[in-house]
Amino acid sequence: MQAVSPRGLQDCLNQVERLNIFPTAALKILELSRSPNALLDQLEEAVALDPVLAARVLKVANAPLFGLRVRIGTLRRALQMLGFDGARNIAISLALRGISDGGSEWGERLWRHCEATGWICRVLSRRTRNVNADEMFVAGLLHDLGLQLLLILEPGVSTELLEVHGPDDPELILAETRHMGFHHGQLGAECLRRWKLPPYVVQLVEQHHLHPLHPLQPSTSARPAQPRLLALLQLADTLADPLLEGADQGTLEQLALHHPAEDDLRIARGAMRATLELLIKHRGGIVPGASGSAQG
Repeated sequence: MQAVSPRGLQDCLNQVERLNIFPTAALKILELSRSPNALLDQLEEAVALDPVLAARVLKVANAPLFGLRVRIGTLRRALQMLGFDGARNIAISLALRGISDGGSEWGERLWRHCEATGWICRVLSRRTRNVNADEMFVAGLLHDLGLQLLLILEPGVSTELLEVHGPDDPELILAETRHMGFHHGQLGAECLRRWKLPPYVVQLVEQHHLHPLHPLQPSTSARPAQPRLLALLQLADTLADPLLEGADQGTLEQLALHHPAEDDLRIARGAMRATLELLIKHRGGIVPGASGSAQG
């Protein structure tokens, strides 16, 4: 593969700002995310600009895996139950769904992967002490935002690298850094930093492919204050595609129990088994149409 002339991370960020790649509702929500005085009413107005987005927010709030105990019938009630920060972050995540579709096979595949990763993060968070499940859900939904953007900014090299490595291969970030001068975690993180998402979500997105045992790693910002959060995201990232493809309980258990993240998470085997059973039960509700799924 021929290396492209690195435009640099800053050039790509500037192009993201210039290109009209975000839906109107997403732009309005991003504008609100920059304002310390934004109100829930304004967020509701922004989400309501896009009926499909409003339906997605309602669907998430009512999903069995989300854990709310009452049925939510209106967008306002859903936003109230999620709280302003949680609702804003989830709305941003859902509003950015499919930005890289554009006829690319990888666009839809990446979103399905990210949505599954988000739900796995949320369910695993219930088994991990002192973890904000809403923010881990958002981290899972957005962890490959940089990849989705690169499919727009550098479609040729990004598609070729994805075909060689796949989205969950740690070698992908090394190849991206070699060919472009930065990797997709850095691009996604810088966008989220500009959009005022929680700092540790930004760090997790930047570092989701990194592992202390990896022999070669591009430079990064400081490691997350809680390495367990990175381990949780990495485990969810690994489980997402097998879950979507219809992997059975035993296969998922083996992947989880032999994953390096298990050393940091230390989730009891029984708790992990119950978590995976729940994910399999609601596989079809995580991403409709997932292989071998049961509707839930």
